[in-house]
Amino acid sequence: MRMFADELVREWFSSPNDPQLLVRLSNSMKEYAASEPFIQNIYLISARENRVWTLRESMFDNIDFFDQPLLQKVRNDRSPYFRFQGHSDGKRSYIYLAIRDNSMKNSDGYLVMMVDKANFDDNVLQSEIYSQMQLLVTDDAGNFILGNENERLLTAIPTFGAMPEGSFDWKGDGRKWFVHTAQIEPEGWHVYQFTPWDVWQYKLNELRNAILWSAGLMLTLTLFFLFWVSRRHYMPFSELIGLIQRHGSDADGSGRLQPEHQILRSGIGKLVTQVEQMNQSVKSNQQTIREDMLRLWIRNGTLPAESRQSLIELTPVAKAKQLGLAVVRIEYYSSFEEKYNFYSRKLLKYAMGNIAQETLRYHQAECETVDFDDDHIVVIWAGSMSGDDIRRMLTDMKGNIDRCLQIATVCSYHKTTEQSFNLQSVYRQAMEYSMLKFLNGEDRIYEASDWSLFQTQTLEPFSDKLIQQLLQSVSKGEEHEAFLVMEQLFARLRHLPFEECRFQLIRLVYGMKKYFCGPARCRTSTAYRDSWIASPT
Repeated sequence: MRMFADELVREWFSSPNDPQLLVRLSNSMKEYAASEPFIQNIYLISARENRVWTLRESMFDNIDFFDQPLLQKVRNDRSPYFRFQGHSDGKRSYIYLAIRDNSMKNSDGYLVMMVDKANFDDNVLQSEIYSQMQLLVTDDAGNFILGNENERLLTAIPTFGAMPEGSFDWKGDGRKWFVHTAQIEPEGWHVYQFTPWDVWQYKLNELRNAILWSAGLMLTLTLFFLFWVSRRHYMPFSELIGLIQRHGSDADGSGRLQPEHQILRSGIGKLVTQVEQMNQSVKSNQQTIREDMLRLWIRNGTLPAESRQSLIELTPVAKAKQLGLAVVRIEYYSSFEEKYNFYSRKLLKYAMGNIAQETLRYHQAECETVDFDDDHIVVIWAGSMSGDDIRRMLTDMKGNIDRCLQIATVCSYHKTTEQSFNLQSVYRQAMEYSMLKFLNGEDRIYEASDWSLFQTQTLEPFSDKLIQQLLQSVSKGEEHEAFLVMEQLFARLRHLPFEECRFQLIRLVYGMKKYFCGPARCRTSTAYRDSWIASPT
C-alpha cells in the first residue's frame, strides 16, 4: 500500500514514457524492495497505454511481456478484495498481490508485487523438518499455493470434503496423521497442518529416555558426591588411625585390637602429653632460644613476621621503636684463648653478659646480651637516650667487667634510626668503631663521631689506590711489583713529621691485618703497636 500510494506510481500511470520519471520511479521502487527481502519483483501495468514496467528488467509493450498468463490474470481479476494468489512462470513459483488504480476515469493501471514462494516458505512458514510436520496452503479451488508440496497429501485433501475448521485424525499413506485445518479470509485459502502420530510417540520416547538418563545421572552424581564427602571428611580419620597404629600400640594388654575411637583417644592423649613435655622443655631453654633468635636477627638484619612476633613474646626489646647496639670486645684475645679453655671462655663471656645486663638495668634500660662465639659480645638496649647518658652507662659497664673479671675490653656503640632499622648494618658499624682502638690507642667508648673524625683525617701520602695495589701484589706473590710500591710509599714517609709518619704506618699495618686476617683478628695490643712504631728501624 505504501508503494501504491507513492506519487511517482500515479504519475507513471499517466505518463509511462517519461524518461526522467522512469529513473526516479526505479530508485523509489528499489528502496521498497530493499526493505522487504521477500519481494522478488515489482510490475507496473498500464492497460490504457499497453505498457509494462518491471523493477528488475525494463519497459515492455504488452505483446512483448515475458509473462502473458500473469498479465491476463491481473486484467481479468475483478475481485473487490486485495488477495494473494499463486502463479508459476514455468521456472519459479510465486504468490502475487495486484492493486488496481481507480483514482482516474478510464484508468486501467495495476501495481503487482511478486513474492518468492520458496523464500517465503523457508522464512515465514518455517516447517519443522525434525518433527516431520507438513504444512500446506491451498486456494478455494484446492490448488496448492504454499507449504510442503506433498503430492499424496494434496491428493487426499479433496477427500476431506466440506469439513469445518478444527482438528481430526486421518489415516493415509500407511500412517496415522493428526490434521489441523484453518481458513484465511478474504483470500479464501485453506491451511492444513499434518503431524504423524509416530512423531508424537517418538517424542514421548525421547522424553522418557531423557528422564531416565537424567535420573541415572543424578544418582551417579549423588553417589560421587557421597564418595567425595566421605573421602574428604572421613578418610583423614582413617589415615590418622593408621598412622597411630604404625607408630604406637594398637592392642590392649591381652593382645586384642582396640576399637578405632579408643585408638584415637589414646593417640591424642599421648600427643597432648608430648606437647606438654615440649612446652616445658621450651620454657626451660627459653634463654637459649631468645639468644639464638637475637643472634639471627643481628646477623640477618630483619626477621620474618612470625619469628618477630615470637621474639616479642620472649623479650620487650624486640618491640622497641629505637634500639642501641654495643659491641664489647675482649682485648689481648690471643692470650685469653691460651689462658682459658673453651668452656671457661664461655662461662666468662656469660658472666660479661650478666654484668652488662645488671649495669644497664641500673641505668633504667631494658637490654639483652648475645654471645657471638668470638672475641666479643653484643649488648642491645631499648629506648632513646642521649649520647652522654649512653657513654656514661657503657663506661660503668666496661669498668664493672674489668673490676669483676679482670678482662680488658674495647666498647663501641651505634643506634638505629627511623629510616634504617636493619640491625645487621648497625652491628657492622659498631664493629668498625671498635677497631679505632687499634689506630689511636685511646681507652674510650667509640661512636659515630669518632669514625667521622677518623674519616676526615688526611690520608696522604698513602692513598687508597697505592695501599690496595700493595695488598694485591703481595696476595698474588708479585715480589717485584710489591717492592716498587713499597719504594713509592716509604719515599714519601721520609718527608713527614714523626706523628704523621706513625699514623700512616699504623694505618698501613691495620689495612694489611684486615685484608689478610679479617677484622676479627685485628687484636694487636697497644703496647706491641707503640713499641713497634717507636722503634728506630
